[in-house]
Amino acid sequence: MPHKLKNILARVPSDIDIAQAATPIPVNTIAAEAGILPDELELYGKYKAKVHLSLRDRLKDVPNLVCSAHVGGLSHESIRRMTVSATDSVLAVLAGEIPATVINPDVLRTNRARSAS
Repeated sequence: MPHKLKNILARVPSDIDIAQAATPIPVNTIAAEAGILPDELELYGKYKAKVHLSLRDRLKDVPNLVCSAHVGGLSHESIRRMTVSATDSVLAVLAGEIPATVINPDVLRTNRARSAS
């Protein structure tokens, strides 16, 4: 039998409610604050951009940075591959291993050593 939620304080807003309530910040402002150089950024209007892969290599030793690829395709195959890759990464982390897709494993080892002490 399903459990019924009790004491619901407020409804969870929809995606569109959240988007309409947000005040967008120009992406070049966010990029500048994050240390992304103008030539590493490809603008698609005022609020959307892509970063060049060279950024990943330049910032690979930053200890508190996580770079995550965005899969832009919506084909069944791309969604399946993205799901398998993400699941493999999560399972590796849960097993105490470093995921195969991590490009800077030394940073993870350093952070793990710090967390353990």
